[in-house]
Amino acid sequence: MSMTTLLEVVDLKKHFPVRTGLLSELKGKVVHAVDGISFKLETGETLGLVGESGCGKTTALQVMCRLLEPTSGSVYFDGTNVFELDDKGLRDLRREMKLVFQDPYASLNPRRTIGNTLCRQFTIRGISHTKARQEAVELLETVGLLPAEDFFDRHPHELSGGQRQRVAVARALGFRPKLIFADEPVSALDMSVRGQILSLMKTLQESNRLTYVFVTHDLGVVRSICTKIAVMYLGKIVEFANVDDLFSHPQHPYTKAIISSTPIPDPDSRDREQLILTGEVPSPIDLPLGCRFSARCPFKQNDCLIKEPELLEIKKNHLAACYHPLN
Repeated sequence: MSMTTLLEVVDLKKHFPVRTGLLSELKGKVVHAVDGISFKLETGETLGLVGESGCGKTTALQVMCRLLEPTSGSVYFDGTNVFELDDKGLRDLRREMKLVFQDPYASLNPRRTIGNTLCRQFTIRGISHTKARQEAVELLETVGLLPAEDFFDRHPHELSGGQRQRVAVARALGFRPKLIFADEPVSALDMSVRGQILSLMKTLQESNRLTYVFVTHDLGVVRSICTKIAVMYLGKIVEFANVDDLFSHPQHPYTKAIISSTPIPDPDSRDREQLILTGEVPSPIDLPLGCRFSARCPFKQNDCLIKEPELLEIKKNHLAACYHPLN
């Protein structure tokens, strides 16, 4: 593993057994939520995990954080296999690997004040209340909630959506982590507030050498904050590339389709070729024999229906799982 590689995911899988009655035809089958994804992420980079709802991106994030146990595969954080850690090792890991949830109102305890929420991660590790309060105030100042003392004794319902998300980011910054997983952190916010949060996250990344894994379905967000993109479809990564290269030269038809669906400032522009998908996403329980995207792909050929394509390098640092990549 490279000395600068902070996160390495190797053939990660998460399957959920289907719960049914004894006579059901689905008895013994599983949902292939995450079905063998691999990638590397260097220190200071931001990876965007993108795809339609149900593609497995949030499940992948939760398994990488070990909020869910994997079916198989490995996740290496700074050279350590996350899945081999005992309870103490996992507690220590939580200092360096943090999570920002999609809905800050749901992830913040409504009965606790903002100050109590931020202090708790320090006091449960034996840090004095005085020192914990000082750390919490500094975190509030870091995320731009000023004056910090005014926010310290408020409850989540007394804050706006953007302010709550800043608190969620502040909580994630406790103990100065190396890696932050962000699950749709701006999807519920107004456009102006969304820009503020993204700008804040970029500023914090530059000043603290943070590494992000950013789950979203919004390609506009991806383009503004990410350095790499992994496009997921039915539990698999179907394309992986640097942001500029992926947007300018998508190699997988699915990637081209989701880029085509992104709104642009001039709706009458003819500069961008459109690719509109038809058909339904196959069931993650009964997957097709060949390419998982073949049922919706306008470019499929016979070989696409026989064997699933591997994620291979199409050109330098640009991978795609497609027998007939786009030019």
